[in-house]
Amino acid sequence: MWLWEANKEFILKERKEKQFQYVLALYKKYWYLFLAYLGIVVLNIFTLVKFNKTK
Repeated sequence: MWLWEANKEFILKERKEKQFQYVLALYKKYWYLFLAYLGIVVLNIFTLVKFNKTK
């Protein structure tokens, strides 16, 4: 029982590190998608501001 408690903390730490590396790999692989999404959001904001001023 004591051995499991000691290993549980280590296993959770390893899982957390593995998940962090996985997310980091996704960001590195698909960084352009996040940039494109941000560009679309900025264009929408500018368009909404422009059309609200013309009223």
